[in-house]
Amino acid sequence: TSLLKAGIFPQLLLGNYLPVFVRLGEYNDERNYAEIILKNISPDLNDLDFSSKDVFCNYFQNENNIFCNSNKKQVTPVVILDQLEELFLGEMNKITLLLQQIVEWKNYVGKLNSDCRFVFAIREDDLYLLEELIDLHRFNSLKNGRYRLRNISKNGAEEIILKGGKDIVKEDLVVKRILQILNKNHRESYEASELSLMCSQLYELMKKQGMAYISVDMVDRTGISSITEYYRNIIENLKLSKDEIESLEREFVTDSGRRSFISVDKYEKLFRHDICDKLVNTQSQYRILSKTNGKVEIVHDLLAKAIKIVKDEHATNNLKQVTKQEKIICYLSLLPILLVTLVVIYYILP
Repeated sequence: TSLLKAGIFPQLLLGNYLPVFVRLGEYNDERNYAEIILKNISPDLNDLDFSSKDVFCNYFQNENNIFCNSNKKQVTPVVILDQLEELFLGEMNKITLLLQQIVEWKNYVGKLNSDCRFVFAIREDDLYLLEELIDLHRFNSLKNGRYRLRNISKNGAEEIILKGGKDIVKEDLVVKRILQILNKNHRESYEASELSLMCSQLYELMKKQGMAYISVDMVDRTGISSITEYYRNIIENLKLSKDEIESLEREFVTDSGRRSFISVDKYEKLFRHDICDKLVNTQSQYRILSKTNGKVEIVHDLLAKAIKIVKDEHATNNLKQVTKQEKIICYLSLLPILLVTLVVIYYILP
C-alpha cells in the first residue's frame, strides 16, 4: 500500500495516468464491487447495470467518460484494488462477478473509446485464493503482468538510508550499524517496514536531542530492531491499562494474526481520549492505528503479526497465572482435611 501510494502514484501522474485507489474490503454494503469502483471514478454515476458482465465495457465505450488532466490531455484511469485478500472473507459470488467483468473488459478494451488499467494488490500468502478462483472459472488472462514485492537487498537498503538521509547521515559507519542491527537472520536482505521503523525512530531521536545529524551512538541507543519490540515499547511508554491492552490485541488482530477493523465510535469507547489521539495521529511517535472511512485498523500487516506474538505471550502468562492460582486454591482446600487428619491421628494413636 505504501509503495503504491508513495512510489507508484506520483509516477503514474507524470505518465498521463489517473490513479484511483479503492479498498473494497472497507465497504460493508450490498452493492456490487463494480458500482463501488466506478463511483470512485464518477461519483454521480447511476445509469448503468452494475450486475452486467459488460459493465466496464459499457462505461468506457461512452465518449463522455474520457478523462483529461489540467492540460486537457487525455489520461488513462488506473484502478488500484488494494488488499484484495479481504474480499475472500465475504461473498464469493461478488468477487467472482467482479473478475468476470474485468475479464470481459480485457477482451474488448481495444474497441473502446477510452481505456483503463486494473491493478490487484494481494498478500503473497493469500495469492492461492485468487489462483483457485481464476482456475475454477478459467479467467486465465488475469495471470498476465504479475509482480512480486521482495525484501530489500543490502545495496538497496544502503541507497535508501543514504538518499533519504543525505543531509543527516554523514558517516558510513551509521549505515553499517543500522544494517547490522536489522540483519538478525544474516541473510543480507531487509524488511522494508523494519528499515522504515528504524530510520524514523532515529530521526525522532535526533530531533529530540536537537542534533543536526544521526550518530552511531544514536543507532546503538535506539534499541529497536524489531516491530515486536517497537509495539512493546509503545504499550509501556503510553502506560496503557490492562483493559486497553486487551482491547487493542482483541479488536484489531484476529486469532490468525490478520488485521481487523472496528468503527470509530467503538474505538473511542475502548480507550482514553488522549490515547485515542496518540494511536492514530499521523504526527504521533506512537501511531500504530489508522482511521479512514469511519473505521480504525492496524497500520500494517507486519505490525499485526508482531502484536499477535505479544498477544500470545500475554495469553500464556495469564494461563500460567491462572494455573498458579488454581494450585494455591487446591492446596488451601486440602488444608482443612489435613488438619482434621492430624487431629484424628493425635487422639487415636497412643
